[in-house]
Amino acid sequence: MKQIIQDTMRHFNITGEGFSFVDPELEDLFQTYSKPRSDYWVYVNTENKPMGGAGVGSVKGLEDDNICELQKMYVDRRFHGQGMGVALLEHCLSMAKSYGYKHIYLETVAQLSRANQLYKKYGFRQLSQALGHTGHHKCDIRMLKDL
Repeated sequence: MKQIIQDTMRHFNITGEGFSFVDPELEDLFQTYSKPRSDYWVYVNTENKPMGGAGVGSVKGLEDDNICELQKMYVDRRFHGQGMGVALLEHCLSMAKSYGYKHIYLETVAQLSRANQLYKKYGFRQLSQALGHTGHHKCDIRMLKDL
């Protein structure tokens, strides 16, 4: 997944500090998402190679345990437009709700316009400021959805 995430971010020129491009969690997603009320799901092809993924987990630096974060939702660009993003988002929303969260937060950038349209379609509303301290201070769009 690290390769898919970083390739996508390179394509949209959203690299470097302040973006998930350099998150240390990319080195070991299994460890990162082995915490309670946290998970990461990966779409794989028939050869068991990743095609996309998304996760939910707590928001770093936020003490409100009713809010989780949609994290690292990326689909390999070769598979865009095939419904994978919709399926991943729906699964994450369902699982976040089953974990007892009341709200789901995300950080993104304007360049990811198709993803942002999807978030709006699913009821995410834009916030004027970030929640917590995720380290993604260069993200220019922050959104929240009630579950």
